[in-house]
Amino acid sequence: MVILFFRPLLIIFLGLLFGAIPLDKPGHFLMTGFQIPSAFKSNEHWVYAQEMGPKIFITVGIISLVLTGILVFGGRNVISYDKMEFITAIFNALLMVTSFIVLEYKVKKFKKGNKTKEQKETNL
Repeated sequence: MVILFFRPLLIIFLGLLFGAIPLDKPGHFLMTGFQIPSAFKSNEHWVYAQEMGPKIFITVGIISLVLTGILVFGGRNVISYDKMEFITAIFNALLMVTSFIVLEYKVKKFKKGNKTKEQKETNL
């Protein structure tokens, strides 16, 4: 049953990892940040996407962890392990897709004149 908690913990770990890696500009390597279409509009959009992406990943990971806990501890006598594994895989996949949709929406709504957290810190 403990293995079911691996996916949510992996999502949280990736959010923390991407939050720790500073990415100032888009790279051409596959794993260089959250490469969503609206992040490539400008450097400000890119920095904003890299700032918001880890926060969204960590939030999704926590939600997934809670839902997995409810499923495991609430349904262990009712649902078989195979079905639990299938259910957690499906809602983790749905949560990940939703997280990229939310990130894309937030970056699209980002106004170019707004300052990101990183830009505010450099002005202080």
